Amino acid sequence: MSKSALSTFEFDRFRIDPNQRVLFKDGRPLTLPPKVFQTLLLLVQNQGQVVSKEDFFARVWSDTVVEESNLTWNIHTIRKSLGETPKKRFIVTVPKVGFRFEEPVRVIVSTAAAVPAKKTPLPEDAPSIGVLPFLNIGGNPENEYLSDGIAEEMIDVLARTPGLRVAARTSSFAFRGRDADIQTIADVLGVNHLIEGSVRKSETRIRVSVRLFGVNEGYIWTQVFESQPRDMLDMQDDIARSVADKLRVNLGVVRLPASLHRSGVDPDAHNHLLLGRYFWNRRTEDSLKRAAQNFEAALRLEPRYALAHAGLADVFNTLGMYRMIPSKDAFSKARQAALLALEIDPDLAEAHTAMGIVSNWWDWDWTAGEAHFLKALEAKPHYALAHQWYSLSLPIAERIQDSIDEMCKALQLEPLSLGINASLCWIYFIARESDRAIQQGLITLELDQQFSLALYSLGLSYTQKGMFQEGVATLRELRKAQATPATISGLGWALGRAGDKEGARQHLQELMELSKTSYVSAYDIAIVHSGMEDADKAVEWLDRAVQDRGWLNHLHVNPLFDPIRGDLRFQQLLSRIRR
Repeated sequence: MSKSALSTFEFDRFRIDPNQRVLFKDGRPLTLPPKVFQTLLLLVQNQGQVVSKEDFFARVWSDTVVEESNLTWNIHTIRKSLGETPKKRFIVTVPKVGFRFEEPVRVIVSTAAAVPAKKTPLPEDAPSIGVLPFLNIGGNPENEYLSDGIAEEMIDVLARTPGLRVAARTSSFAFRGRDADIQTIADVLGVNHLIEGSVRKSETRIRVSVRLFGVNEGYIWTQVFESQPRDMLDMQDDIARSVADKLRVNLGVVRLPASLHRSGVDPDAHNHLLLGRYFWNRRTEDSLKRAAQNFEAALRLEPRYALAHAGLADVFNTLGMYRMIPSKDAFSKARQAALLALEIDPDLAEAHTAMGIVSNWWDWDWTAGEAHFLKALEAKPHYALAHQWYSLSLPIAERIQDSIDEMCKALQLEPLSLGINASLCWIYFIARESDRAIQQGLITLELDQQFSLALYSLGLSYTQKGMFQEGVATLRELRKAQATPATISGLGWALGRAGDKEGARQHLQELMELSKTSYVSAYDIAIVHSGMEDADKAVEWLDRAVQDRGWLNHLHVNPLFDPIRGDLRFQQLLSRIRR
């Protein structure tokens, strides 16, 4: 491939001009940071060839020493700028080696002088905005929930604004602590406006500084808002209305919903709601317990606070889905909280989503579960969590392709969500599409190399493909970081499939020992026996797991039980479960 200084490179709807150092899409220039542009150019110049991580470091960062996370972030920024989807991949990750650009590239050799690019405004009929995590001034970690909560609620209010597309929380919050300029962030999020701000809290005052940035205008507006803690809800309304007024001036189409917050909410109850959301988003066993405590505190102050009931349902659903506590305890409490939320607000999307999970994972009532998910999406079409859990439920009805499509919708809404990216890897694993599962797992790890759900699904997918060394190594790394029943059983299954029955038995024994002091699902023990192809023990433990329900609704499609799928007793168990 010619690498003339005057050559340009074309692929799909894109053109790269190395002279101007600009990427064009359909003739419109896209802004990329210099190092990101160099990374893309190196990939395109070597189309079809693997570019090693060492080559990237030598060519892109020859003047400095950087960590591997710099490269993975550049790759992810490129994926987002090119509009990659699970069905359209430009870049393939080669595990432990580097990356390969797959799309065919045309090399255009030109002798014409370079013409400076002109910025083409984004179309004004497509208003969009992202809200970045607000900075916690003062650095007191106890106030982190407040700065996050104000930004999250700003996202929620703007998302209910007709005619305005809003980048989802996980996508915007992925830039926390990143060294990226605001123009780059807007390009990666695919929005033409951004809100950034800061929060300073004292015992008597809350001070919020907000700035609005426009891709074509630069900084449009800055304002400082101040209130007492008890007036915080009114201040948030003032902020939202001020932002909407400025957007209306620039775009002429933005109109906030008439009601921003439920009137009469106790400010302290709202404060506990923000704390509950903050801890729930962290998804550890300890943080989930603290989330429950705060939602319960909110409800003691405000018994008819629908969002707090829905938050409590989310906590117990998560504890049950992660097999941290017995399913009966988790899902019965989730049902109670979700039904109370729906009694107060029959159209609350969060509560319908929670009931969809309960209906499918505890009641095994697919029809009711789907109805709740569809009601949630009717009330809140851009609620990515509803799309995610609806997708995870679709395999129950053996609608695997629909499940993939639904998870892709969730991913379009929240492309930087670790949970949704890892869930797509899991769905590909269920679909027995191990190559796509492996690529999706590796893409998720570009965002966070230690994310447990991605490591779990990736390790299982490697094993499914017969790459036993990689599968065991990945799951061993996860087990070392988190010794939970799920990580132990996953590693035991992989060892069994790799032929290391003794290693599998050791992890089986570890589960049995752990069960003496904490909850271990019979389902996890059955997984290890299945990996060892011990149908007698696997069916015995699955039979015990029936009373715990949970993930048994996936039993008929779950590859973890392929080693014993032909056993008559297993088929009889399936018939009993699916009646």
